[in-house]
Amino acid sequence: MITMNQTYKILSFILLVFFFSCKPGGDTALSEKILKLEKSVDASSGQKEVNTLLDAYSEFVTSSGESPSARRKMLKKAYELAKKTGNDNRLTEFATRSLLDFPKDKGREGKVLDLISINQKAGKSAVSNVLKLAFIEAFPGTSVADSLKNLFQGQQLSVDSMMVGLEKNVKLNPGITGINPLMATIYVDACKAYATVLSEKEQTPKLLFKSAQLTTTMKQFDKAIEFYDWIADKYPDTEDGPIALATKGFILDNDLKDMEKAKTVYRQFIESYPDHALTSQIQFLLENLGKSNEEILNQLNPQPKKQ
Repeated sequence: MITMNQTYKILSFILLVFFFSCKPGGDTALSEKILKLEKSVDASSGQKEVNTLLDAYSEFVTSSGESPSARRKMLKKAYELAKKTGNDNRLTEFATRSLLDFPKDKGREGKVLDLISINQKAGKSAVSNVLKLAFIEAFPGTSVADSLKNLFQGQQLSVDSMMVGLEKNVKLNPGITGINPLMATIYVDACKAYATVLSEKEQTPKLLFKSAQLTTTMKQFDKAIEFYDWIADKYPDTEDGPIALATKGFILDNDLKDMEKAKTVYRQFIESYPDHALTSQIQFLLENLGKSNEEILNQLNPQPKKQ
């Protein structure tokens, strides 16, 4: 017969096992680094020290090994520190990530208003207006939305109609690539703003894809990959999801010559979309990674051996 004391020991052991099994993994060293930095950094610290802490926060919140609750907590700290120290670039970074990763959280309105203010200060009127119109659509009936409507009184504007107008400007006075680089940059920034606030709209991945194509045309490959990642991560089940992943692999393969990363992306595509129309082509690219066009042609059309 099990005594009360033995029962207590068994229950204590079960609870102990449960506690450690539920404990999140994460990067312990990074967490400890952040704790040490937090003790020495505040709003009055130098910019270098503040940026070191903000960099650590950024590394934490972009880590796939951290739990959503831990990432949410770090994002809140990062956002508040960036705001207190007047660091607009980092405030944009953390406000944007918070809106994208946790679109249902409270305080979204304030973060969008921060982005509006930052873009206004930077003289980016088109992006600021897109954010204002997106705010009106995302938060209808609020007092702020009503006051923003007054700014567009009599213009009959919607955020979608404004995006159409900005897209048309991309082809005005085009350069050798067939686009106007300045107008293309404004449109890309506007697409990013739109997608940040209206992430759940049906046309959002389409706008992100257009941005990815434009940045690729301008040979801004790192930016293009960011957009393709955005689509592949947030919209994997749309028709644009697999195309974005495949195109990312192609850029890594052909433009950046990063064969290891390209190999990873190609394998990810084959695993994620085994029945896609592009899968056989991606398999071919994977099997011939690093080979020259001549080598591939010789493989496809082998020359007869000389007698």
